[in-house]
Amino acid sequence: MCIRDRPEVAGKLEDWALRKIQFRNSDTDLWVTSIIQEGNFQIMFPSAPEKITESSESAMGTIEHYTYRVEPEVGTDDNLAYAVTCMTYPPAMINSRVISNEQVDQFLKYTIEGLEKRSGSKLISEKTIAYGLFPGKEIRMDYENGLAEIKCRLYLVKNTLYALKVTSATQKRENKARDFFLNSFKLLEYADAGKP
Repeated sequence: MCIRDRPEVAGKLEDWALRKIQFRNSDTDLWVTSIIQEGNFQIMFPSAPEKITESSESAMGTIEHYTYRVEPEVGTDDNLAYAVTCMTYPPAMINSRVISNEQVDQFLKYTIEGLEKRSGSKLISEKTIAYGLFPGKEIRMDYENGLAEIKCRLYLVKNTLYALKVTSATQKRENKARDFFLNSFKLLEYADAGKP
């Protein structure tokens, strides 16, 4: 759900942005580790996340995806939302260990365009990253016409796409909690990601 669909949140966010009210710092010492066995990963959240399960139709058929998300009460955290989404594709069609680097780049580009469209955001920056041997992208997107920013890391691990997202008020986008969340992601089965 977009902030613009929640007028009570959008109004508060705009008011705080105009008055430059500072958010309280996030205390990462109190965060909880969420172990997601079905997604083969663990990650740290400020509190226990909510799970949202969805499916979508694509040229590859029905794609199941699920999101683990925490939305702190507005004004109590440096960030507005933390989320990680997992999507598993048919391995014969999408597999980072089989398809070419050009195909991986094209797939990630298509994914980024989809994120922009679904969230109504605009791409600010993009860089190539990796999780061990697995390819990825890190992007930043302008959200709500300058009121907020989304920082996202995408990793394609064989046929599973992980999308880690943090939404921050623009004036608080550089904060400890944002990168703490993104850096806390770890695969379970391939902990060193060097033996896929």
